[in-house]
Amino acid sequence: MIKQAIEKIEELVNAREENKLEQVEIKKMNYYKFGGNLKRIVTPSIDLVRVHSLNGLVEMIESYISVEADYLNVKLPLIVEATGNEIIVRTSVDDTYVRQELIECTPIVPRLILNEFVDPERMIINVNTCYEATENSNALINTISNLYNSKTVHQEDNGIGKKIIVESDVFAGGAGQVTINPIVKLVPISTYPELIQVERKFNLRVDDRGRCALFVADTGYFEKEVQRLIKQFLEAELPKEIREKVVLAL
Repeated sequence: MIKQAIEKIEELVNAREENKLEQVEIKKMNYYKFGGNLKRIVTPSIDLVRVHSLNGLVEMIESYISVEADYLNVKLPLIVEATGNEIIVRTSVDDTYVRQELIECTPIVPRLILNEFVDPERMIINVNTCYEATENSNALINTISNLYNSKTVHQEDNGIGKKIIVESDVFAGGAGQVTINPIVKLVPISTYPELIQVERKFNLRVDDRGRCALFVADTGYFEKEVQRLIKQFLEAELPKEIREKVVLAL
């Protein structure tokens, strides 16, 4: 009876030891140990802030540096990484070997109709509302307008590129045809309003039903140019922070 009681006490003591919460270090990283389980200790996460303008981005960066860095354990320098229009602001690695995402920034832009065939009227509306008015955009609208009354539309390949031939009764002098240059330079409204909008190249295509499409002809150029403009903007708005390497604009 006494032996059983002693064994029970030992069992309870062992169970208590196994369920004791303690902190242990493994390869210079701290963990909580509870029973047979380990949980790594990391800095509490900060809620991600989403903004949609570069001015808002700058204000949030300044706030984190001047006010919240000490209170929220934000590890400086802040790293600003842009991939095209998408910007992420992260902390440096803290003493728990973690980077935190603080800010996500994306612009609010109109939807460009690209890489799909639509009727001329819809394309004209899209060019009018989603692109800056230039000589090229006005010429494109006039060109697309000719498709309304076209009798036939076909494309010729001369070995170098394609030409669009439109035949119609509405051209000057009555029945005739006009050749359209398929390469179009336009300025879409596709990045932050604080930046100069980037001129881009498109291929104009027309199918046998008279529908038209703009296909992107400079893949990769837009993203690279926007990244350059964003970095230029940040260098102008945060010169002291970048000079002192409190902010790294990549």
